[in-house]
Amino acid sequence: KVGSMKVASQNASEAQSMLQVADGAYGQVNNILVRMKNLATQAASGQTESLSTMNSEFVALQNEIDRIAGSTTYGNKKLTDGSTIPTVGVTFQVGPTNAPDNQINLKFSGAMTGCLGVSSSSSGICINSASDAQKAMSAIDLALSSVNAYMGEIGTYQNRLQYTIDNLSVGIENFQSSESTIRDVDMAEEMTTFTKNQILQQSGISMLSQANQSSQQILSLLK
Repeated sequence: KVGSMKVASQNASEAQSMLQVADGAYGQVNNILVRMKNLATQAASGQTESLSTMNSEFVALQNEIDRIAGSTTYGNKKLTDGSTIPTVGVTFQVGPTNAPDNQINLKFSGAMTGCLGVSSSSSGICINSASDAQKAMSAIDLALSSVNAYMGEIGTYQNRLQYTIDNLSVGIENFQSSESTIRDVDMAEEMTTFTKNQILQQSGISMLSQANQSSQQILSLLK
């Protein structure tokens, strides 16, 4: 059982690592969205002379979000591209039995610009004009709220897994302690039995020796 609990603890630690990878991606997407919001806010003031330059950066940032979200993987699993992972999830065995409460399913929401509603192609989000920039500001605010919610979900998963790891550690320690106590009790009982048998054996040898001495004394008197 201890072996299964140790493997379950390793699985939980692996799940933690997967969550950290996804959280890192969400964090970077969040930072990019903040910069996009700043550009959109600036463009919304109608500074037409710099709109082209700002929009070029804006588009580059949209592409970077898609690059990060599309390339964030753990093993061979893409985590934040909005594929099957959000609906199916990744299940980790975090307990020694096949019971449902010994498993945890991790799901990751897509962070591509299309998933967040800030895509230039599917959502038409850009800052080519003041009105476009105002539309972009609203869309980016919603995207930021979504990403913050995703990061909150990651934190919830991490807390659950940490409690699981701590609980498994306590269980392993207690099980090993119980096993050690049982072994110690068995050893003490064996030593007691061994000592008792040794004393009986020595007593028997001593009595036999005394009997032999008595017989020899009687024979010597008869001579």
